[in-house]
Amino acid sequence: MDHITIRLINAEQYIKRKDVQNISWFALPIALLDHPDFFGITGNEFKAFFYIISLYGKLKKYEYQINTDHCCHNLQISKDDLNNVLKKLHGKAWQVVDFIDHVTPTSQICTETSRPRTATYKQTNIQTNIISSSELEKPASSKKQTFKISGPQDFHEIFSENIFQNFNQLYPDADFQKREFTKMHTWLISNPKKNLKTERGWTQFVANWFDRAWNQNQSSAQKRPATLFGMDPSL
Repeated sequence: MDHITIRLINAEQYIKRKDVQNISWFALPIALLDHPDFFGITGNEFKAFFYIISLYGKLKKYEYQINTDHCCHNLQISKDDLNNVLKKLHGKAWQVVDFIDHVTPTSQICTETSRPRTATYKQTNIQTNIISSSELEKPASSKKQTFKISGPQDFHEIFSENIFQNFNQLYPDADFQKREFTKMHTWLISNPKKNLKTERGWTQFVANWFDRAWNQNQSSAQKRPATLFGMDPSL
């Protein structure tokens, strides 16, 4: 009976959940078979690859032994299929630590060191494929656009119509808005380090300013004496 010891490279990429005790699945990237490392992999060899990775989820070990007779019997593949995929993906998906009675002594795997090599992002191997394929699924992140206020009118150019509709509903006084936008610009001239924000940042800035100024205006209006035809009734 033959046994082969396998040590997986970057095994965590296959099983993301560490809190699950009885693992019943593992992850593979959609573009796995498009990677150059898999161009020469046959159907039976891929079955062997799938079987080897699945053992990691079952045993929860980075290094484990494979019973070659049991593997080939379960998968209905030949030992040549198993041997070929071990050679092709050695140093890419795994390290083959040792061989017993199965692989020819002149093979590359027998001469390779059993020490796991450190894979980097730039290496063309299965680890690189899994990293890059997951990154391709993410939208490209671009730096958020920032705006600088050079005059009160700039606020109208930054904000969308929906934002101004909200402001108009909350603060229905055109003169109030015009006056406060002018005050904001004056304040920003004295505080130039604050004069660079994203649209979201300016929205929050204006909303806070309007809310504070509106409340102050309402409070001041309540303190003013009531008038009749523009005259103070106390007169």
